[in-house]
Amino acid sequence: MEYFFRHVADGEVSFNVAVVKLCLLFVILGVYRFRHSKWLLQVTFIGLLILQGLLMVGYLGEPALFLKEGLPFYHCRLVACILPFAYWLKREKLTLYLAWLGIIGTIVAFSVPEPSKYLWPHITNVTYIGSHVLLMVSGILVLAQIHSALKVKTVFAISTYMNGCLVGVNLVLHANYSYLMALPFDLGFRPSLPLIFGAMTLLMTATISCLAAWQIVRKLHVRQLRKHALEVE
Repeated sequence: MEYFFRHVADGEVSFNVAVVKLCLLFVILGVYRFRHSKWLLQVTFIGLLILQGLLMVGYLGEPALFLKEGLPFYHCRLVACILPFAYWLKREKLTLYLAWLGIIGTIVAFSVPEPSKYLWPHITNVTYIGSHVLLMVSGILVLAQIHSALKVKTVFAISTYMNGCLVGVNLVLHANYSYLMALPFDLGFRPSLPLIFGAMTLLMTATISCLAAWQIVRKLHVRQLRKHALEVE
């Protein structure tokens, strides 16, 4: 147990992303078959909250990093904590928004090097993989079970409010949650806070709005095909 929650970094260590992506593909295929299962959605919600709780417990052993990195203020960790409650409170617009953000975040997370500097298994890399897999699963289930439409102004409002709150947290804690103060990669220049905030907010708004619109068009197309098939019969 001490090894699992150890606080001495092992160095630049990454898990096998190819294996993780393959496992994620099988999970998606399996979940899609049960996409209308409400009990499976509840299980994923509980799993997300448990993993986030374990990660925070792990950071408690390293007080210097707890406030800087241990709080759930990265976008994906924020989704993992809020999505279950948004669903339970029947906040459909927010639930859909968070579902899309979780799916996008998972794709991004598994497209870049894993940030943990610990050998497997460690609380950081186990929760990193587990949380993102559950975010993808819960996102698929939510999108299959909730049929409300997301308007661009709603997506923009939520994105702006969320990122604004995160910037406030960063300023108070002198942290860099969700990389809104400084990007984790080099652009050849140092972008300002307003530039990062504006670009990230607009990117989130555009991506989620386009995906939400695509989902509506797809559902309408499927509905028309079914109607046509019934008329032919």
